[in-house]
Amino acid sequence: MSTKSNIRRRGSIDVVDAKVAVDLATAQSYSENVFLFVPNLIGYSRIILAGVALHYMSFHPKYCTLAYCISCLLDAADGHAARALNQTSKFGAVLDMVTDRCTTSALLCYLSSVYPDYTMAFQLLITLDFSSHYMHMYSSLVTGSRSHKAVTSEATRCSSSHSTS
Repeated sequence: MSTKSNIRRRGSIDVVDAKVAVDLATAQSYSENVFLFVPNLIGYSRIILAGVALHYMSFHPKYCTLAYCISCLLDAADGHAARALNQTSKFGAVLDMVTDRCTTSALLCYLSSVYPDYTMAFQLLITLDFSSHYMHMYSSLVTGSRSHKAVTSEATRCSSSHSTS
């Protein structure tokens, strides 16, 4: 069955059959070990820094803030390294997104324990963070995009500005 028959148009956007989209999204082969790509090594250091930040969160806020800020700076660096070294991968994209969601959620959970009057607001922020990223990733998959960072002109201004930063 040809790929063309699995694509249909909805407005100005091509909608791809879900099975074809998954095949497109996961079809990558590498001559090198993807786990040792420089951006993924940066991602692993972000995970370690997140653990350090969590460890110091309750009793040493300066160390926590330092580790968390370095992790955020490395978040920007891993994307630039991936593009500069041509080492983009689905594994790296998932590692980056999961690390982002976990560190943000951990911070918001801690803040809800420190500021219990604002627990509902922090829970709402966690829900918003997870749901918005889920919708963005799902829409990228359904439209057959090879990357959640590749935003076309049909994308909304909000998601376009988020994805290109």
